[in-house]
Amino acid sequence: MENKTTFSTILTTLVVGFVLLSSTLIIPGVHALPANNNPPQSNMVVYDTSSIKPGQVMTPFGLTNASNIHRYNGTVINVDKLIADYWAGVHSGKIQPIQPHKLSPPSTYWNEYAYWDKPSGVFNTFSGYWKVPSAPSSSYSSSQVAYLFIDLLNGPRSSANIIIQPVLQYGYNGYYAGCNCWQIVAWMYVTTTGQYYIGTPVSVNVGDTIYGSLSDISNTWTIAAQDQSKSGNPQSSESVYTTSSFTEADVTFELSTNVPETCSYLPGNTDFTSLTLSSGGSQVTPSWGTNHDVSLYCYENPVAVSSSEVYLHTTS
Repeated sequence: MENKTTFSTILTTLVVGFVLLSSTLIIPGVHALPANNNPPQSNMVVYDTSSIKPGQVMTPFGLTNASNIHRYNGTVINVDKLIADYWAGVHSGKIQPIQPHKLSPPSTYWNEYAYWDKPSGVFNTFSGYWKVPSAPSSSYSSSQVAYLFIDLLNGPRSSANIIIQPVLQYGYNGYYAGCNCWQIVAWMYVTTTGQYYIGTPVSVNVGDTIYGSLSDISNTWTIAAQDQSKSGNPQSSESVYTTSSFTEADVTFELSTNVPETCSYLPGNTDFTSLTLSSGGSQVTPSWGTNHDVSLYCYENPVAVSSSEVYLHTTS
């Protein structure tokens, strides 16, 4: 009898241990983090955006005043002059070196992304395709926004001060869209000056094929997001001049922090394909890493399928 009791106790302990250690196997919808992801950062700060002030706009870099956003009018934006003029004003005519500014937005998170910091040299082009995913099933309210994009940074994300990106956006940011809908727009942001520049937004439909591209000719970058499923391939674009070197490429899904961490607020999965990077006029093969800035929830999981494909997983 004593042996039977001991055996029963051991068996019960083993079963309970198996349940605790194997929750991802027996509880539907629970997924372990992939092995190549870093653990969630413990020092992330969630900013309260529930009381957005009139005249503020949600951007891919957080809240800003509408006066800081400038619509592209066809004239090449001279980033170098913008920064020089900024430092001349701040330092009474003495132009100072560009100071590093961390691209860590105060009211948005890069929920999941793939990245590649080029070991040597600089990028000349970056392009790729993705389809407009299904919309979130829950309605977004004012300034709740989701973003999907490719981008280039002039340095690692922790110290870059210029980002250029063709963006697919869902929701109303307080500046354009004004609906629960998808739009594409070209963005450029200079953290040194706090100024944002955008192309003309273009409405797109679920299932449309988006072509995003960043290309440099003699230090003039063209940023473009094009809908290849509509007649005439409408696009949002802008041109910027800068002698800065772009050395990090990213593929990103981002949410404003006022979007509830609930599956129904996430758009569908997004597959970025035919990703192409060049340096010195020749195509280069990226070695993508994957990461996330907050705890993954629902089915979020960034996967570098290959050097030319990144899959941002948000739904089952």
